[in-house]
Amino acid sequence: MKKILSIVTALAISASASQGSKYVSLGATSVDADIFGTGLVYSLNLGGKKVFDNNVFLGADLLFEYGSLEKNSQTIDAVGYGGNINLGYQYKDLGVFVLGSALLESIDNISTAGFGFGGGIEYTPWEHVGFGVKYVQYSMTTELVGVDYDRSGVKGYINFLY
Repeated sequence: MKKILSIVTALAISASASQGSKYVSLGATSVDADIFGTGLVYSLNLGGKKVFDNNVFLGADLLFEYGSLEKNSQTIDAVGYGGNINLGYQYKDLGVFVLGSALLESIDNISTAGFGFGGGIEYTPWEHVGFGVKYVQYSMTTELVGVDYDRSGVKGYINFLY
């Protein structure tokens, strides 16, 4: 898992160093973490995106998140970090993409790790500001023997491009 996050980190740095756009993204995700409950998780993404001449784009970003999940009237903290790789098509101000993701997370002091996939859409009406929504489905495993779970969520976010 750490090796994959290292690769995503290298891709994010490479995308940021290229002639593509760089961004900071702030978002909120409605999470369903199966055995841990549901809740709202806030995130910060740092990354880059390169749009090629044929309007195909490739992007990578690092993800940091914090939030609370609730199950049976009990609230627990969720803290995580990970990375995303996006591949999509840009038509004027509108982009549609698929993504692959890796996530390390601590929920109620239980370490979890997993891989995810999903897709989304972004709209950038201004030069330095854009909006988006994406869905990601993770298959997570825990440090507890025999306890694996699925985590899914819909994320709304705002991008600040520079």
